[in-house]
Amino acid sequence: MRSSDHRKEPDPWVLSAAQARRPIVSIMGMVVLVVGPAVLGVVMWRSGDPTAVSVAKYVVIFAAAMFCLLIMASAPYLSIVFRDKPQLRQSGGVVATVLPGSKLYFWAFQATWLCFALLFLPAAYQVADAGFGQYWHLVVIFGGIGAFATIPVVLSLIGAMRPDDLLLTSEVIIHEGWNSQTQLLWGDVNRVRTSFEKLPIIDIAGMVGARWLHRYRIPYSTIMGRSNPAWNLDRPPHTGWIVLECPRFALEKSSLYRYLQFYAENPESRTELGTPTSLDRWSTLADDVSA
Repeated sequence: MRSSDHRKEPDPWVLSAAQARRPIVSIMGMVVLVVGPAVLGVVMWRSGDPTAVSVAKYVVIFAAAMFCLLIMASAPYLSIVFRDKPQLRQSGGVVATVLPGSKLYFWAFQATWLCFALLFLPAAYQVADAGFGQYWHLVVIFGGIGAFATIPVVLSLIGAMRPDDLLLTSEVIIHEGWNSQTQLLWGDVNRVRTSFEKLPIIDIAGMVGARWLHRYRIPYSTIMGRSNPAWNLDRPPHTGWIVLECPRFALEKSSLYRYLQFYAENPESRTELGTPTSLDRWSTLADDVSA
């Protein structure tokens, strides 16, 4: 075995010093956007001035939205604290090994949109109350943005959106995305690779003619044979592939990659999937990655 096989980070995920600094700088900037408005909102609230008090709640809600975005940006680092492990779950009449998605990342996203809804909908009402005839255009703009911001929250409440899960059985890989599902048979997997497109990605690439299925859990229209969802938060489907965004999983990304790579390269071991042996396999590979 090559010495490079035990590197913690696959090559596409190894960033230059400048690239590694960017998320840290972004996080620091977002901290300013959280603390600054939060302090300003408190000062305005305590000022006693009616206008300042009226505006203070919007400033604080904006700070809350930035805090949720800060959590999402910090998810790769917070995953050390909120890390999960594979589980066994009944699915479609068989037991599958489930690689769980990050509930923290998902609900931080939902909370961000909820904050924007709470920011713009009351603002629309307040402007309308102050003078709809004069400011109707602001009412339409604020109301439209607020209504738009409620869409992911509503989709989550009705179950059309939920955190990622990756279900593995001896025969098939099922990726439950935020609002879509993709299936690929193990026998048609060509390789598992890593890539970097603004964030770490794991690609499960199928061979030409792979038996692959993709469907949306949300309303969509079909134009010229192509499905067009009303609201899509997953990556556009790549025929024959399953594409995983690592921050969406509550697992250490290198361990996730090595785990999928192992079963792609060792078909005789896929019978472990759906059994406690697959959980032991995770522990072994995770320890090997961290060594």
